[in-house]
Amino acid sequence: MHHDDYRDPTSIGGILISMGVLTPEELVEVLLEQEQLRKDHLVGRLLVASGKVSRAQLERAMRMQQAMRDKSKPQAAIAMADYAISQHQSQESIEASKRLQHKSHLVLNRARRISSQDGFPAIGPMLRSLAGAEGD
Repeated sequence: MHHDDYRDPTSIGGILISMGVLTPEELVEVLLEQEQLRKDHLVGRLLVASGKVSRAQLERAMRMQQAMRDKSKPQAAIAMADYAISQHQSQESIEASKRLQHKSHLVLNRARRISSQDGFPAIGPMLRSLAGAEGD
């Protein structure tokens, strides 16, 4: 497998990149690892073993790959639906993360107000450390 195989839209790497779960750089890293190990190591297995993609993401990409290569209209439609679902789930995850971050910020601010009003000096250092971790 060559390092530019991700440009093949029907390769597992190309599909995972188009799904937004893998970057070209991450794929090249795994392809280099594949070359060092042995050519018979499957890229998908290496990606899952390295934690770069989940088994579910790999399985979805494999279904999409099969459908794209079969060139049958029903299979292609299923592949496109799978792709749309994965894109929607990625967007939902991003939005959920933003909501959680916002709620955490609100809780932290409220805890700061309570500790300063009620005089809980032991809580102050803990809140400052949390606020420092939040900025990371």
